[in-house]
Amino acid sequence: MAAPRKTVADLLLDVRTNLDETTAAFWTDTQLIAYINQAQEMVWSRVKSLKSDYFDVQRSSTDGSVTILGETYATTGFAIAASTTSYTLPPDFDEMKLIECLTSGYEGTAFTFADVTSPEFRTLLAVVDAQDPTTFLCDIIGERTWIVAPKVSRALDIRLTYTPILGTLTATTDTLQVPHPLWLAVVDYATARAMRKDRDASFLMWEQAAEGHLARFFASHARQIQDAEVVEGLFC
Repeated sequence: MAAPRKTVADLLLDVRTNLDETTAAFWTDTQLIAYINQAQEMVWSRVKSLKSDYFDVQRSSTDGSVTILGETYATTGFAIAASTTSYTLPPDFDEMKLIECLTSGYEGTAFTFADVTSPEFRTLLAVVDAQDPTTFLCDIIGERTWIVAPKVSRALDIRLTYTPILGTLTATTDTLQVPHPLWLAVVDYATARAMRKDRDASFLMWEQAAEGHLARFFASHARQIQDAEVVEGLFC
């Protein structure tokens, strides 16, 4: 059975237990939820650096309209359209991992990232005539504008694999969005931030505890192990 996800209610209880204030007095629930969100972002940024695909999502341009971070988004927004070079990525986009073409007969289409200001990219953008799609140069500018070149003569459906930004926790039933063991780090980081509001120097202890949880998590075995581990021994 999968480990149950921690809810905001669970996290509030744990943070208040650390603060020795089970009933709101000095710290309101609103303040603590804000600290929990800050702590979740801190843990997210650390885990994201592992490049272990914990947060990655896949979306296809054929998925229709979806609600992302409270915003309605039509996934056709990133389908390659004839003679179009600029597209808007999903609202939760943070980092691109993989771009695949789904259109039959064009599955081998290659997407290579390059700086949009490079000579090669600028040359392709300047080509007026649409090409049969075989390969693209692409770049991401701003928060979520995707630029591709050259212009192509037909539409293509696309699947994106990307790392999303996290949604804000608000309701007490919302669930934590980091790997389950790291709820401990979130609780301790949130406790530290609350202690700083109280100008309590023990916030350093809670930050160190959170760092310890992260260190133990990072030191654990790889999430995906494909090759057999071999240990060489010496024989007399």
